[in-house]
Amino acid sequence: MYVDDNDQFLPMTKIPNGTLPIGDYSEDNPRWSDLLAFNQANAGNNAWFNALPQYVASRPLWTWADGNGPMQFQSGRSIYICPTSANQAVDPNTDPMSRPIFNLAMNSKGTDGLVLASNQTLSVKLVTQPSAFVMFSDVRTHTSETPYYGASTTATDLASPQCYTTRLSSRHTAGADIAFADGHVHYYKYAYACINQNGKAHDSGVPDINWTYDGHIVP
Repeated sequence: MYVDDNDQFLPMTKIPNGTLPIGDYSEDNPRWSDLLAFNQANAGNNAWFNALPQYVASRPLWTWADGNGPMQFQSGRSIYICPTSANQAVDPNTDPMSRPIFNLAMNSKGTDGLVLASNQTLSVKLVTQPSAFVMFSDVRTHTSETPYYGASTTATDLASPQCYTTRLSSRHTAGADIAFADGHVHYYKYAYACINQNGKAHDSGVPDINWTYDGHIVP
């Protein structure tokens, strides 16, 4: 429904670094205060977590940013919260009162290899295999999730709004749910979706999981 309303373009995977009016900002760890400031400046509304919820009768993420919203967000039920993650203790490397803890994330590698204008997003017309193209996946929210093929230096990089194999969760019985561009969702074992290559969770190259628009493996 979103792409039909937006000339077949997907939403943004994140609010990019450098977006005004915030100077001190991390696109992988947006703070609640950042989301509120962006909305007040009419910025970031085309990021997936703000743009898509209303299509399923839910609320843009920024609307949780004020007052008791962060506490209600963390303890409540919504399309943002995975019950498996919510039933675990909050990881000490995250602070849900300071920033949203993303349980699900949008594929960050879809446009790899394309030359796009600033803030331009991927057109679904360019996706060669919609049934294999990753749109969303479970993202790591706890350092205790195993297996995990990444380095110890990235193990605490959790709960970001964008995901690739490097942040793919394994909290569902050593696997993750992945949603694809044709609308279907499938469960995969972590060891199938990723391979351990030089201390990094790398694209396994299997034909039914494409992280890029045309299916090429991310370098």
